[in-house]
Amino acid sequence: MDDKMDSIISKLKNIFLMYGDTTSFNIINTWIINEKVINVWDIQFQNDENLNIKVPVAVIDSKKISFFKPAKMAMSGVPLPIIEEDSKKIMQLLNQLHYLSEKNGKQVRKFEPRIDDIDSTNSINLILDELKRIYEYYNDKLDFPRIMGYIVNSPELYITHVNVEKTKLFDISIYLPIGKFVDNDSEELLTPDNSLIAIKSEGEIKNDSKYIADLINQLINIMTKSE
Repeated sequence: MDDKMDSIISKLKNIFLMYGDTTSFNIINTWIINEKVINVWDIQFQNDENLNIKVPVAVIDSKKISFFKPAKMAMSGVPLPIIEEDSKKIMQLLNQLHYLSEKNGKQVRKFEPRIDDIDSTNSINLILDELKRIYEYYNDKLDFPRIMGYIVNSPELYITHVNVEKTKLFDISIYLPIGKFVDNDSEELLTPDNSLIAIKSEGEIKNDSKYIADLINQLINIMTKSE
């Protein structure tokens, strides 16, 4: 187990102890050692009727296991939205722990760009193929259709430019391509799979975000010239 995994376990322990939940921490601590949590993993955020909040739940060894059982005394006086937010943090930390354990078992392939000189590329189809490829790599099924709608299929270009800026996603600071719209609004144009955020370095995601931004900006240039 590496330092990152140890750090996540420490964060989980702090949350569990704050809510007097030694049971959940002991389950995780024990099952991580024998790898049940690592190998059998399908955690979902489900309603707990007794607590009136959502909690991380997994089916392991044919048993439905809740990973958050706060003591009633610890919940006293704490607003339910705050408790549910901490419950969400537990789920995120557990997912990160799982994906980091996968990283230790296998090397995550990097995205390899196929266009070296984007500024000299005048083929719309070539740029779209490359955008589709990188969105598929990040398991982002939403943003490529948005690009098609905002730029390619639109009578007017809704996105004027794309920058790479530091923002927050899943409570993690990350560099993403940010589209600037004609109405001065802005939106993230990449939503990476949570697993990749957990195991890829900040620099790798930043470089891939810049590649996406450069591709979209060149696409905008081509579409503008063709009007």
